[in-house]
Amino acid sequence: MKRRSIRRSRSAGGSLPFRRPGCTIRAIEFAASCIVEPDRGVRGKGDPRTMGMDDVAAKFTEAEKILGYCFKKADLLREALTHRSWSNEYRAGKLPDNDRLEYLGDSVLDLVVAHLLFTRHPTFSSGEMTKVRAALVNETELAAITRENKLGACLLLGIGEERTGGADKASNLAHLYEALLGALYLDGGLEAAWPVIARDMEPRVEAHARAVGQEDYKSQLQEICAKRHWGLPQYRLIGRQGPDHESSFTVQCFVGKSAYGTGEGRNIKAAEQHAAQLTLGMLAVQQEQEADE
Repeated sequence: MKRRSIRRSRSAGGSLPFRRPGCTIRAIEFAASCIVEPDRGVRGKGDPRTMGMDDVAAKFTEAEKILGYCFKKADLLREALTHRSWSNEYRAGKLPDNDRLEYLGDSVLDLVVAHLLFTRHPTFSSGEMTKVRAALVNETELAAITRENKLGACLLLGIGEERTGGADKASNLAHLYEALLGALYLDGGLEAAWPVIARDMEPRVEAHARAVGQEDYKSQLQEICAKRHWGLPQYRLIGRQGPDHESSFTVQCFVGKSAYGTGEGRNIKAAEQHAAQLTLGMLAVQQEQEADE
C-alpha cells in the first residue's frame, strides 16, 4: 500500500481529521524494534519493562491520531516518543532519543509562531512580537499544550522516570511536543508541522497579543480575579539561579489552589510580572475553550 500523508484541513470542530491507511501495521513493525527481550528476573506488575508489543504499538497509533498525521518514516515518530531514560535502560543508548528532534522542533515552532504574529498583527513592533513569542514558546505553555492533547501517555519512559511521574513532568512534555514537531517537519515539511502548530497556538497567540502594551500584568490579573471572586493571585518563589550580581528568579502564580504560569526574571518583581503574564494567557485560552464546549 502506498504511504501517504493525510490531508490536514481543519474540521468544523477544530480538530484534525485522521485516517490510518496501513498505520496500524507500521506501528506494530516499529513497536517490535522498541521491545527488548526481558531479563530472566521477575518483574513486578506495573513495571514498564513488562510492556508488550501491542502496548507500544498503541502509543504510536494514538500519537498519530492526536497529531492527525500518518508518518511515512516510522523511525521519526519512534525517535520523537523516545525519552533518553527508555533508550538508556532498554537499549543501552543504541536507540536514538528525542533530544535532537527537540532541537529542530524548537526552531520550527519559532518560525510558525513568528509568522502568525507577523501576518496577523501588522502594527506590532519586533520587540512586541518577541515578547509575545517568549510568552508562548516556553516550558510552561508547551507542557500545557501537551497535557491538553494527552500526548504524555504516548511517551516511552524508563522505569525510574515512569515511577517518578515523568509522563506529566513539564520538561518532558515540552521536550516531547517540540520533538514531535521536528519529526513532522522531517517527514512532511512545513505542510505537516504547520497545521498542528496552528491548531495549538492560534488561540494562544491571540490571547497573549491582546495583552501587548499593557505591561502591568499583575494588576490585570488581580482585577480579573476580583471580578470572578477567585481571591487574590498568589506568587511563590520556587527557584533562584546564578551569583548575586546575575541572579535569575523563578516564580509560580497560583489562582485559588491551582498553579498557573511560571515566570522568570532578573528580580522577583520581574519574575512575578512574567508569571502573571503567562497566567493571563492561560486563563484566556481556558475561557475560550469553555465557551466552545
